[in-house]
Amino acid sequence: MLDTAISEHAGHFVDPYNVETLDVLGPVVQFLTPPRDDEPCVMRGTIPPGVVVPLHSHADPETFIQMTGEIEGLSQSPEGFVWVAIRPGNIFHVPGGRSTPFGTCRPGRP
Repeated sequence: MLDTAISEHAGHFVDPYNVETLDVLGPVVQFLTPPRDDEPCVMRGTIPPGVVVPLHSHADPETFIQMTGEIEGLSQSPEGFVWVAIRPGNIFHVPGGRSTPFGTCRPGRP
């Protein structure tokens, strides 16, 4: 592994087993790039089965790339708010300042 001082100034691999990990009351978030002002931050999140991320918002936009499993996100259609399935390969974008909850899929949701 590269020395941290060097890797901050050159392209480098990120060791996902050696990054800051936070348990956020169920979901687990890993910072794959450090959060800094005026720079994008890449995080990997895991939402265990049966866990819901409550309605919340951030000033910055968030773009989710679903890698495995399936979660649901709240979206808006002409008919109003709807839950949409987010599946592997889907990209779900939430503009900055907008609110959305997420959760693992539950059978029988309308």
